[in-house]
Amino acid sequence: MKPGDTQAVLLCAGFGKRLMPLTETVPKPLIKVGEKTLLDWHLDALAESGVRSAVLVVGHLEEIIRKHVAAREGRAPEIQFARQERMIGTGEGLRSAAPLIRTDWFYVGYADVFMPPGEHIWSRLGESRLSRMAGARVGNGGLYGRLIVQEIRGKLRLTSIVEKDGQPTPGIVNAGAYFLPREFLPELDRLTRSSRGELELTDAIAAFVQRGNEVEVIIANDWVDVGDAEGIRRANQLLR
Repeated sequence: MKPGDTQAVLLCAGFGKRLMPLTETVPKPLIKVGEKTLLDWHLDALAESGVRSAVLVVGHLEEIIRKHVAAREGRAPEIQFARQERMIGTGEGLRSAAPLIRTDWFYVGYADVFMPPGEHIWSRLGESRLSRMAGARVGNGGLYGRLIVQEIRGKLRLTSIVEKDGQPTPGIVNAGAYFLPREFLPELDRLTRSSRGELELTDAIAAFVQRGNEVEVIIANDWVDVGDAEGIRRANQLLR
């Protein structure tokens, strides 16, 4: 890695339970939106933003993902793999990749979300050395991790995260893309299981904020959680 380089971590290990039986044979990151897989959309966008090295956290159907990536040989970014042994959440997924993170700053992305290329989300998140995460405005914020923010001088500062509170009100929700410093990583070792029995990356982000660190929220205007059949339809519609 050269000085100033930034790595990326993509979380690709999940089972995709809401998409079964499709995800019994197709890993969720390899679901197609248009002519490309979700994974390729992410990798190509990262490469365009200057990322040279990415770590894919794999688990469910990992050999299919490895084979797909092998077919990308010669295309940026360079790929390493980390295996998530315990399928207990996104916090555990990132912790699986932590030993491979070599840069002072790094991106993290959920491989099952879609933002069209025009969002330039990775470039926007990494345009300065500030901790940032992507958010999206939705009509029913209770279905996702709701971001509680404070507007300061025209910028949105994260104050806390409320996980899927079921309140069907508009809000800003977690869009599954982050830009973080290495100093964040110890938060992963302090995680305890959430009410869902998982180690949540969002809990680590919230704890990072509570310790006095600032996290800015960058709004993605077009965003889809590709977690079910309706999400696939919406992503394809958004691309068109």
